[in-house]
Amino acid sequence: MASKKWAAASLENGTLLAVGIVALSLVSISAARAESPPWEGCRPASKVEYVSAKDNYLLRNRSGVYVQTGPIWHRSYWYCHIR
Repeated sequence: MASKKWAAASLENGTLLAVGIVALSLVSISAARAESPPWEGCRPASKVEYVSAKDNYLLRNRSGVYVQTGPIWHRSYWYCHIR
């Protein structure tokens, strides 16, 4: 009876360890794939900010331009100043 409890506990601990390792590896992969600005002078913008500018036809204005980068499943949004 005690060996069954020990086996179940070690299985749970092993599963938790495996889940922890997978989670940490995914975090490190996503950090390594962090999007860099398209060019110098760009700041990160939120999707809400980008969509609002798009709806108001303000993706380009006198002081800058909104830029969307990255694949469809992981977009990054930027506001870049025009020199």
